[in-house]
Amino acid sequence: MISGKNIYCREFLTYLLLGLLSSLFIFSITFFFPNIFRDWELKTYDYRMKFRGGIETYPDIVLIDIDDRSIDAIGRWPWDRSVHARMINTLSLCEARTIAYDILFNQPSDKNGDELLVKATRDVKKLFYPVGFELTSPEISGTKGDNDPHFEDLRPFGFGKFTGDSNGILSKEDD
Repeated sequence: MISGKNIYCREFLTYLLLGLLSSLFIFSITFFFPNIFRDWELKTYDYRMKFRGGIETYPDIVLIDIDDRSIDAIGRWPWDRSVHARMINTLSLCEARTIAYDILFNQPSDKNGDELLVKATRDVKKLFYPVGFELTSPEISGTKGDNDPHFEDLRPFGFGKFTGDSNGILSKEDD
């Protein structure tokens, strides 16, 4: 006669063995094929963000987009740096506490526009620009605009590393 305790013990051991084998199987797949779930996660991440619904926004944060309407009003992209200087000056007059750009100024520009942008940058206390660079050697040199004299006495730079996901979409910051 089999006691109730033995049945529960066998059932427990069966589920424990099944759990261990399943864990070993998933670990083996992710170890030998590390990107097998990554692409799926990235695709579902984009959909999850799209369908999660609205999130609470802060009324004291304003996002200024470059969209079709602004291009129609100001002109073809990229805009002259004097346009950005005027925008920075206007935001400063409106007492913006922080101004953060996500535009790389890596296209040639005229000297007047450069000087206006540098002057506007110097006049603002909290203004942040992204800095783009490519690591081609173990040493990083020229991180301040390739030693451009305009950048000599500006405040220190900060760096963020962003790369596109394997699905071609930038979903999150690299660790």
